[in-house]
Amino acid sequence: MYEQGSTQRDFVSDAAAAAAAAASDGSRHVLIKVSGIPPGMSEDVVRMIFENKRYGGGEIKTFEFCQSDNTAVIEFESSSGSFIR
Repeated sequence: MYEQGSTQRDFVSDAAAAAAAAASDGSRHVLIKVSGIPPGMSEDVVRMIFENKRYGGGEIKTFEFCQSDNTAVIEFESSSGSFIR
């Protein structure tokens, strides 16, 4: 869940779709699937939310946004951050 001021947006990250994978350099990357993105929310806004360290985000390695079904698949550079628990 993401909150800012009086506006509340619910995102569901599919725990079954979350996976930590070892990269070729030995670092850990985390992949999550986010559903329930409000219709009309732009890709840039979704990316900013999940990059924002203040709200538990982190550095994004890859980002796939599908506005037609209100989902995103996000791969983070590391497994730190509160979105990834």
